[in-house]
Amino acid sequence: MTNKELQPIICPSLLSGDFAFLARDANYMLEQGAECHFVPNLTIGAPVIKSLRKHTKGHLDCHLMVTNPESMIDDFKNAGADGITFHIEATERGDGRSITKEVIHKIKSSGMMCGISVKPNTPIESIFDFVESIDFVLIMTVEPGFGGQSFMTHMMPKVETLRKKYPHLPIQVDGGLDPNTIDAAAKAGANIIVAGSSLFKPGQNPKDTMQLFRDTINKHKPNCICKISDYYYFRKVIYILVVWTFNKASVMYTNTDTIIILIQSPGITTQ
Repeated sequence: MTNKELQPIICPSLLSGDFAFLARDANYMLEQGAECHFVPNLTIGAPVIKSLRKHTKGHLDCHLMVTNPESMIDDFKNAGADGITFHIEATERGDGRSITKEVIHKIKSSGMMCGISVKPNTPIESIFDFVESIDFVLIMTVEPGFGGQSFMTHMMPKVETLRKKYPHLPIQVDGGLDPNTIDAAAKAGANIIVAGSSLFKPGQNPKDTMQLFRDTINKHKPNCICKISDYYYFRKVIYILVVWTFNKASVMYTNTDTIIILIQSPGITTQ
């Protein structure tokens, strides 16, 4: 980890891409200036990541929305993933399960970046004990798993709380981000934007939208130094979201500098 000025990072969501041409779409978004790729509500696993690794030099950031993320870390590392984001709801549960520290350690010791995600109904305070050990936090601004949902403005106090408490923390938001909602997210303190529909919309130039996102973030970003991996600044990153639903996985691409992968399982509900 090195100290870097807090920078805007744009992560196109492959959920809105063409599933038949994931590599093509991913590389296209990277050419348009995206920093990340986000892929929700798709059937993808480590084998897909392994295939993608052969066709892109981008940073592969995998968002695992699964009940037991600890069981998938080795598979994704071996497939070529560069980072893993897991849900606090999967590692801290009411049944006595509390393995967040162990999961963070396993991801970091594997040489990958580590992020923690928080769903809409989960208090942001639930991750405070772990923030100093991870690379970034993902605040879900829609219920995870489906594209095209409306942006939840009432999630912005979570972002504001994080930014005030951790001024150097990279904060990512995912869900409903478009030219009409980016200002609220950026003003609250988010600097990493995951967007799908607003970038893959037919007839529009994703490069222009990405630039609008960056300009808005730069307008609001605090004057601070951000601790963040050099991956986000010196490598193309692709964000892929892999969602597991009823034992099936699905994947989507977007072209950006980062690829993030989300995996969802029936074990994590939207409530």
